[in-house]
Amino acid sequence: MISTSQLITALLKDVIAKFKAQMQMSNSLYIQIRDWVAFVVSHHVIMAMYFVLSYLVIPYFVPSVFWEKCFIRFFIVHIFFVVFLQYQRVTKYPPGPPPMAILGNSPFINVLSPEKTFLEYREIYGPVFTLHLSQPTVILADYKSIEEALVANGQKTSGRSSAESFVLFTGDRQDGDGVILAMRQKWKNMRQEILRFMSKWYGKPMDELVLHHTRSLESELVKMAESKCLIDLREPISGAIANVIQQITIGRNYLYQDTEFQAQLKDINAVVKEIMTAEVFFVNCYPFLRFLPEGILRKWTNYKRSGFRLQQWFRTILDEHHINRHQGDFMSHMVDLQESRPDEFNDLSIILTCGDMWTGGMETTTTTLRWGIIYLLNNPEVQTKCHDELVKVFGTDEPEMSKMNQTPYVRATLSEIQRLANVLPWAIPHKTFEECQVGEHTIPVNTEVIPALGALLCDPTLFENPKEFKPERFLDKEGKYYVMEEFRPFGMGPRVCLGERVARTELYLIFASLLQNFRFYLNRTDPIPVAERIIGGITAPPKPYSTRVEYLGQRVVY
Repeated sequence: MISTSQLITALLKDVIAKFKAQMQMSNSLYIQIRDWVAFVVSHHVIMAMYFVLSYLVIPYFVPSVFWEKCFIRFFIVHIFFVVFLQYQRVTKYPPGPPPMAILGNSPFINVLSPEKTFLEYREIYGPVFTLHLSQPTVILADYKSIEEALVANGQKTSGRSSAESFVLFTGDRQDGDGVILAMRQKWKNMRQEILRFMSKWYGKPMDELVLHHTRSLESELVKMAESKCLIDLREPISGAIANVIQQITIGRNYLYQDTEFQAQLKDINAVVKEIMTAEVFFVNCYPFLRFLPEGILRKWTNYKRSGFRLQQWFRTILDEHHINRHQGDFMSHMVDLQESRPDEFNDLSIILTCGDMWTGGMETTTTTLRWGIIYLLNNPEVQTKCHDELVKVFGTDEPEMSKMNQTPYVRATLSEIQRLANVLPWAIPHKTFEECQVGEHTIPVNTEVIPALGALLCDPTLFENPKEFKPERFLDKEGKYYVMEEFRPFGMGPRVCLGERVARTELYLIFASLLQNFRFYLNRTDPIPVAERIIGGITAPPKPYSTRVEYLGQRVVY
């Protein structure tokens, strides 16, 4: 027999489900109407501009020309152009919203949460759809389509964007350079050398390197804990992580307050922030804008200057490596290779690759850990559980990667932090070398493709209540860590993040060490940090916040 309470509960669930479905339908309808209205209005604005041009400007310079004829010609050409673009959009690419004139679909992208926009369009057009950004770009918004594109068609979709913001630094529109933006054989050669060099670091050497710099971080936190004041952890965390990757790539370590180090941090922050601004977007759409005098497009100018300053810094270090050889770091490894393979590895390739490794290895890991502290401050019971598990497994010893599986709750907490932090919601665009089939859709050659891995991390079909911080979702019924196939924060396929193993080691050892030896807390009168992003560019950093730190004395810190 079904009780009255069970019947009422079932009815309420049914009503709520229908209400949510109705709201979703209403939201989808609103988005479609909005996009079509914007499409029509934007082209009417263009028509008005043609009228002004025909009526006021052309007769002034060419009095013999009738403005009516000019306007009619502009009008006819524009109509044919719009019809051609719409025909191409419908027949050549997967479905998607109609683009506005000049701006495309970019005005309706949620800059703070692009993954939200991708999921909304997925409800309307399916998991494979087209957005007009700087050019027609195919978005892949579910696991099946991403896997099919990046794994099954991995060689066909392993290209990179040739947008001006990328070509600016590589100077090679055909094959790119470095490792993140390199393509074809140039990318394969550099990838092979990175993997060959990093193989000697994996395991015990990497653990020791990370723990060495974690001890320096802990020493800094002990000093901060003595003040019992609110502190911002961004500088010490970024300093520790940067020193790990700097020692691997260029053989350097810096004090956290070092002026040279701080200058490089400022420049890299500018590059990852400005690359997603409207000015850089317009330069990608209309490359001739890059010839405007510096200062007119200030964001573009700042992006360019910061990027070239970083290049010059790495060039100075490379010059030192040419003189002082065999330092044991990646740059020395590449300088040695230059002698036997100068055509494959020139100075710019080495500079860009070291810059890629430095940026990729520092920015995302730092941002993830900063998000982690926010979630722990808002969920102190999770912090307590992690601490208790770490003390139970390691006691007063330092954490070890070999015992990571013995701390399933800590692993689950880290995975949940990575999922919610979603530090690369855009992902780096791919480009097709050949026409390929993804599901029912054909993606043309030379098309940019964005695998929306960030959308997967907050997909309600994969994660129940995706906005909720819940480490238990990564644990099975027995309390063991659950390896979820769809959870791929480092990507997949040939272009999977080369620094994944380094990042996993850094995240676990630093996170575990800090929670074993420190407590992060706030007093009742302290502002509670909100888990919200600032407009941070290609990465998604949290809003600035402060915390208090208590040294628990679990291990002696020197």
